[in-house]
Amino acid sequence: MVYDANEVAKLVVNECMREGRAVTNLKLQKILYFMWIDWYAKKKESLFNNRIEAWHYGPVVPDVYFKYRIFAADPIRKKAECSISGPDAESMISLIRKYNCKTAGKLVEESHAPNTPWDRVGGDKAYGNEITQDLMIDESNRKSRILLR
Repeated sequence: MVYDANEVAKLVVNECMREGRAVTNLKLQKILYFMWIDWYAKKKESLFNNRIEAWHYGPVVPDVYFKYRIFAADPIRKKAECSISGPDAESMISLIRKYNCKTAGKLVEESHAPNTPWDRVGGDKAYGNEITQDLMIDESNRKSRILLR
């Protein structure tokens, strides 16, 4: 099943708060990006179809960014009712935990690595350029091949 990024973001925020590690909008954006890649590697389907863009600090889902921008650089402390449940929610929570233990800076650094989708669309010189699902799928497949070595 493909979800809306705003619903996935609610799950991320709720889980991070539950763990006592509230997430900033910057970190939320990177967690969504890496979750999408890992989700595709496992399920061979998109986690969400919302547009992803290259911004200065890495990939951003504008729909989600603008919803949480009122928090600026502060942790998001607003729980929301989330419609995702069952096995998909559990799979997502394991991905959230995988990335929430990293700092926002580390996630930015990883998203800026050479040949990542963000880099391939022009990096920080390409503000607003779309990171297409084809690029995300390529990255997912690349990461899967690395893990199989």
